Amino acid sequence: MLKVSEIFGPTIQGEGALMGQPTMFVRLGGCDYRCDWCDTLYAVLPNYNKEWKKATEEEVVDELEHSACSGAHADCEWVTVSGGNPALQDCEELIRQTQSKGFKVAMETQGSICRAWFTELDHLVLSPKPPSSGEQLDESVFRECLENAPYHYSIKLVVKDMDDYEWARGLVERHNLSDEQDVFLQPCNTNTLLNLDSYKWLVAQALDNPIYGTRILPQLHVLAWGGERGV
Repeated sequence: MLKVSEIFGPTIQGEGALMGQPTMFVRLGGCDYRCDWCDTLYAVLPNYNKEWKKATEEEVVDELEHSACSGAHADCEWVTVSGGNPALQDCEELIRQTQSKGFKVAMETQGSICRAWFTELDHLVLSPKPPSSGEQLDESVFRECLENAPYHYSIKLVVKDMDDYEWARGLVERHNLSDEQDVFLQPCNTNTLLNLDSYKWLVAQALDNPIYGTRILPQLHVLAWGGERGV
């Protein structure tokens, strides 16, 4: 049984390499991190347990298929699995069953837990958390995640301040992240609202003191809907 915080869509992927792609979202409950600026605490904190539902892989896929493959939404081919940290749960069967229905499956995780079934994904987003999160990355585990990533994967690094920016530079350089895959820098949006000043600050850093091979992207869904859920 999976612990599911919410299933919603189709909507548009608002960030990263798949930005603009129609997608369904499966947000799993539970996380091994407690980031200071987390914008999805309802999928993280144990006190939200009563809002999460337990579901089999078949039940999740049935709901996805019903929502994504009817009427005007019949062309939605992506399912994004997120959290919390979805790597806390065994998603191998969910991936297999979702793909058997013709969907492509993407997942975002912070790279704190490595799973052999990462290789089964159609796209993996590794989003290690910077110093401003209050968490510390175990780079040996992150390296394992890179080694177990599928052919298509990308890196997303949230940046709140200059310490985060230089941390991102060091991570990119130590692991040669921009040599073989896309690396995106994303401004940190506090209170689930897009702070355009944060975006402009990050753009200025990228122009004045660039990190090789990285690109700057906002969160488009936050720009459009703020902290609204289910979009």
